[in-house]
Amino acid sequence: SSPSMWSFDRLFQVSDVNSLLNQGKPVVVTQWGCWNNYFVDPANTGLGLALVTANDRGAAATLGASTWTSTASDLALGSQFVPLMTQSGRTVGDMLVASKRSLASAQPGQHTDVQWGWTLLGDPLMVLQPVAPGSCVGNPASGDGDGDGICNNLDQCAGSDLIGDIDGDGVCHDLDICVGFPDGTDSDGDGVPDGCDLCLGDDALGDPDGDGICGTPGEDLFSDGFESQSRRP
Repeated sequence: SSPSMWSFDRLFQVSDVNSLLNQGKPVVVTQWGCWNNYFVDPANTGLGLALVTANDRGAAATLGASTWTSTASDLALGSQFVPLMTQSGRTVGDMLVASKRSLASAQPGQHTDVQWGWTLLGDPLMVLQPVAPGSCVGNPASGDGDGDGICNNLDQCAGSDLIGDIDGDGVCHDLDICVGFPDGTDSDGDGVPDGCDLCLGDDALGDPDGDGICGTPGEDLFSDGFESQSRRP
């Protein structure tokens, strides 16, 4: 990742923050990638800073690296920090300090990248209120079909409402198959929405003859049933 995005596949980036739909539902975001909490460049806004300055949406606080960190170090610190997030009554600052001390005690002299570079943007005295397993925000009687912690009566999209539905197709960005186009429109039934279809028919077969119809020509029939006639001379 980088200061402005999660993964180089652009899973989530600064320009997506204003599309989040968690107005009035503050959260704490932990970012397990390099540079996401970088905040000292006055000419550029990093993702961590964008999340905590997004007015009525985004994050109440973000935790993440302000430097380059290794995957091994992220996993080592995560194994110490994440369990603490489920404990009621502890402040975010206390959790961070306790997890770093525990890691330093267990593996002295190692993982200095996260010891020095993993930071908090937000109030260290903030106390988390973990959502109990199986519960959700809203009317619990309506259920939580997508398991994102937002009850069905308040759900904005299928998937994580925190990430939001950037293209407005009813599917949250974390589950979106075809970003920018409606996932529910699949004329040829191959599981690939029309907006991202390679060809008519099963995209897995490809379109080697470039006619817009999936499959390889055979003697009389074509392999997926969408080709109409043989092109045999």
